[in-house]
Amino acid sequence: MLLTIKELQMLDLLLKKSGNIINRNNSNDQELNLNLIISYNSSLWSGDFINLNGPYIEEKYIDSDNWIETKCLNSSDLIKLIPEFKFSRYKYIKEDSLHLLLHPLIYHIKKADLTDFKLKPFFYNAVNIENGLKIPFIALDYDKKYEVVSIKSTKD
Repeated sequence: MLLTIKELQMLDLLLKKSGNIINRNNSNDQELNLNLIISYNSSLWSGDFINLNGPYIEEKYIDSDNWIETKCLNSSDLIKLIPEFKFSRYKYIKEDSLHLLLHPLIYHIKKADLTDFKLKPFFYNAVNIENGLKIPFIALDYDKKYEVVSIKSTKD
């Protein structure tokens, strides 16, 4: 499934929020962190399209005084862009049934109006699945679409 940067960022937000609900409903000692796997330059990569810290999406920038500042966006406000999506529907998903999340999440994102949703086009904490290369970010192009391949879970 090919998605724009905006769609990937919103998908990552819904995935991370769904992961929080899944963690609350599972009895595991370890939390699952959910990441998207995309195909980029003929390789498979996992990582994050947003930096979620609690209820906020954080974006760092350099201000006019040359200080590194953080802009925080309330994720609840962004989720309102997808009014028909219900997190409670996925609360019983387990690690071995993550495939049940992908298509419904994409379906809801494709129906949403993401016109006013704009974050910097970065793929953070990128890990090449084939060779293990880890890099802090990959700068992506707003005008391209990227193929979503799967969802990956890691335990903390």
